[in-house]
Amino acid sequence: MMYQSLICTWNVIDDSHKVLLGSCLLIFGVIGLALNLWLFLTLLRSSFLLTRSYLFLLALCIINLIKSIFVVPFDSISALSSRWVFGYGMCQLVAFLRLMVGIFQMITFTLIAIERLISIIYYKEEKKIEFSFYLTTIIITWVMSTTIASLPLAKIGNYIYDTSCTSCELDWKMKPGSQTGFNISVIVLGGFIPILLIVLFLTMALSKECYIMSRKRFEERLLTKCVAVMIALVFLLYFPRALLIFWIPLVKARIPKALSIMAPLGTEVATIIPVLTYLVYLPTLRDALI
Repeated sequence: MMYQSLICTWNVIDDSHKVLLGSCLLIFGVIGLALNLWLFLTLLRSSFLLTRSYLFLLALCIINLIKSIFVVPFDSISALSSRWVFGYGMCQLVAFLRLMVGIFQMITFTLIAIERLISIIYYKEEKKIEFSFYLTTIIITWVMSTTIASLPLAKIGNYIYDTSCTSCELDWKMKPGSQTGFNISVIVLGGFIPILLIVLFLTMALSKECYIMSRKRFEERLLTKCVAVMIALVFLLYFPRALLIFWIPLVKARIPKALSIMAPLGTEVATIIPVLTYLVYLPTLRDALI
């Protein structure tokens, strides 16, 4: 098969469900764009960035805005048209951005969990985390996610159509050669290891927060709980996507129609979760937004 000719071999969902998928992607895309832009502008205008913990939230807003602006419009229009309509070059670009965003989010969630634990340790020692920690880790995250997502463009891995035939993503089939090694590396380094680290550091942070009853630490305790809820909800919405990734190479059977629809919808809804959880859990940020 020549993917340069944009021939999709998947036959999972019919045209009516593709239109439904496109409509939902468009709706959630607009909502995600509005909420993340709202939070982004609020963080820039207010004094919240003086509290350095919010720098990671700002980074999440930026990456979600990139997805809402440069990925969702192409996905939704193609789904409404029942096929990918933007050509091979845009297919590669959208797939690159999708993988970059996913890796960036996972690394950032891991950094947030680590930062929550370090902030507690430093609070006991009456120290603050240096600004250079946030700046350096965010820059490294950008470089890592961009570099990894660029490898399939150099034929280490491959970008093709997704199972709906209306968007493009990493080819998750375990074919001989560099593709299998690259896919496994992405799953382990961008999935398993971050999840294990997040669970470990957040569990430690939440347990240590219980022993600090200082009123000065009240908002930080709320922030730690907020982070835990946010990441849990995002992972829940990413579960159909993760299941689909494992289904493609491991299960030699027809892919469920519902899974092909829920996977892209779940990842799109996940972009609004950080805004909503911070809005619910943090009164000071909520007041600034409203």
